[in-house]
Amino acid sequence: MCASHVLSTDQLEIVSLLNRLHRLQLDNSALQSELIVRQLDARRRDLLLDWQRRHDGVARSLISRQRRLISDSGVYGPPELQRLYDVYDKEASEIADYRRRSFLPAISNNKVCSHGKLFVYLFCSV
Repeated sequence: MCASHVLSTDQLEIVSLLNRLHRLQLDNSALQSELIVRQLDARRRDLLLDWQRRHDGVARSLISRQRRLISDSGVYGPPELQRLYDVYDKEASEIADYRRRSFLPAISNNKVCSHGKLFVYLFCSV
């Protein structure tokens, strides 16, 4: 064997350490990409919840105006309409109760913090 092809123990250790470093960098990249995907999913949920809250607000406004218009005008409301109002009121009350009792932090309060080279996903309640 040629002397230029023989690696010393130190050189083998350096190659081994470089190999380990590259594996750790790949693992870190994989963790970071997974974190980005989770952040994207959380952001999508936030946007969907925001849209749902706005939609609920519009629906509440329309229903209350509709009720007021019907009662102020003295127009006869069919019983099935009253049943729908009752179902709506019950569901709105249940949702409000659930939100008051919920122990989970809002999704929009989640924070991503960096700690050294690793990224940590925290659920922070405000």
